[in-house]
Parts: sequence; C-alpha cells; structure tokens
Amino acid sequence: MSNLSIQALQQRKSHSQLGDPFPGEAEIRDMLAVACTVPDHGRLQPYRFIVIGPNHKRALAQAFRDSIQSAREEAVPDAVLEKVAAKADAAPLQVYLVFSPLRPHRIPEWEQFATASCTGYALTLAAEALGYSAIWKSFAYSDQPAFRAYLGLAEHEQNLGWVNLGSALAEKPERPLSDESSKIELRL
Repeated sequence: MSNLSIQALQQRKSHSQLGDPFPGEAEIRDMLAVACTVPDHGRLQPYRFIVIGPNHKRALAQAFRDSIQSAREEAVPDAVLEKVAAKADAAPLQVYLVFSPLRPHRIPEWEQFATASCTGYALTLAAEALGYSAIWKSFAYSDQPAFRAYLGLAEHEQNLGWVNLGSALAEKPERPLSDESSKIELRL
C-alpha cells in the first residue's frame, strides 16, 4: 500500500451535512461490493443492505415518527417528531445495514455480528475512495415494530444503523492523528 493510500485512510472524516451530488446506482453497487469483502468466517454474508433514495424519504420520515411515538406512552411533541423525521433528509442516500444471522450455524453468532458490523466501515471507506462523504448513524428506536416493518426485517434480523451518503456540504478541518499508543501493545 502506498503512503498516499495510508494517509488517505488516516484522514477519513465523517461528514454530518451531506447533499448533491450523490452516488448513482453503479457507484452504489461498487461500494456495496467493497462492503461485502469484509472478513467473513465461513463466507456466510450474514448481512444485507437496504438503500433508501430520494423517492422514498417521505415514507422513511413517517417510519421515524411512528417509531418514536409507539415507544412512548405519552404524546410526542410535534417539534420532536419533526426533528426525528428530519433524519430521513440528512443525506441524499441512506444505506441501512441489516444483521441477518444464519441460525443455527457452526459459526458463532457473535462472529457473524462482527462481520455484519464491519460492512458499515467498509462502506464509508468505499464512499471516500469514490470521492463521496459518509457518516454511520443510528436511531434509538430502530427496534420498534414500525421501523422494523418499514425496513422489512425478519424476526431474527437487526438494524445496525445506516450510512448516509452524499457530498460534504461543509469541509471539516483536518483532524490530527490521535496518539494511539495507549490502545496498542506491540509484542514483536
């Protein structure tokens, strides 16, 4: 790997404000192909992806509203509902990461979960490689029946959040490389 590549990986940033242009279908497929290269004991591919584009944002916004409302006994204020619904418009594209374990299987479920989780990071790297920006997001109420129904999750599946994709609307300052020495133990 060239020094340029390692520098690019070290400087990757999550961008919360994303807009046009955004990846087209061929680029999305390329990014998801990269996401499918994550370490995968047994080659099980215990994951799937749901790509939500501009034409489906209204239904997604309603799923966000319905999920938070169904989780609470009291009425949720309109301002809170609209703030939650705005998650649907935070980026032109959203790729939902679904953990879909194979059960029963000789490969432990925790390994399958680790594999599925790795796809999110691989997807953000693929977006950067193609010149787009990304951020991995989550929603506290994503396990509510309304949100699960919107995504079409089977009983054994779990939403691991989503990756917002698009072009950065504001440039973030370069972040200095952090001192990882407290996290690394070398035994060479």
